[in-house]
Amino acid sequence: MTDMKFTASRKAIAKIEKKKIRQDLEQMISRIEKTSTNKEGAGRHVSNLIRVVASLENTLTKKNRMSVIESIFSDAKKAELPHQWERKEGYECDKQGNCSIVNPDKICYRDTWVPGVCMSG
Repeated sequence: MTDMKFTASRKAIAKIEKKKIRQDLEQMISRIEKTSTNKEGAGRHVSNLIRVVASLENTLTKKNRMSVIESIFSDAKKAELPHQWERKEGYECDKQGNCSIVNPDKICYRDTWVPGVCMSG
């Protein structure tokens, strides 16, 4: 078993000004790191964390949300954790919630289990 550390995610979360949100997200990261013996379980926590961060539209700026989500993707990839989100560079969301509009300046994130859940940044 390798030691799973979500370092990039912690750095992105540290930039969030609102202390209580920052603490909640750090706690979720700790849960993922503690479940390192169960990659499926840790992957589910990753999926939930991405969904939570994406839903904080009225609390975090889009730049903050996208930075944290990008960091979570990076850490999850390093840890080889399966999760339900797709990341497509060079695309943005269409009206149906798919990453199908070509835009070289965007990165599109789509929930592969829930139709229509998509965000671009």
